Amino acid sequence: MCTSRLSRITDWETLAQESRYSVASLAERCGVSARQVRRFAHGAFGLSPHEWLHALRLGWAFELLNEGRSAKETSILLGYKHPAHF
Repeated sequence: MCTSRLSRITDWETLAQESRYSVASLAERCGVSARQVRRFAHGAFGLSPHEWLHALRLGWAFELLNEGRSAKETSILLGYKHPAHF
């Protein structure tokens, strides 16, 4: 069952970063459909995958900025297409 495949994943944060915080890319990396990721995320994280990925991204942004990284460098590391979008 695909849900069991998703439940065996332990390093969601790394997968999220590698997927550039995209639900479609995350699903592809997991070998399931985006719909399956949406169903799983609601049960596992209590949020939609988009909300969960956004929260992870903001958490990482906070860490990078606290390390002294610039907003521009942080936006690039977080995968924003343009620094102004950050």
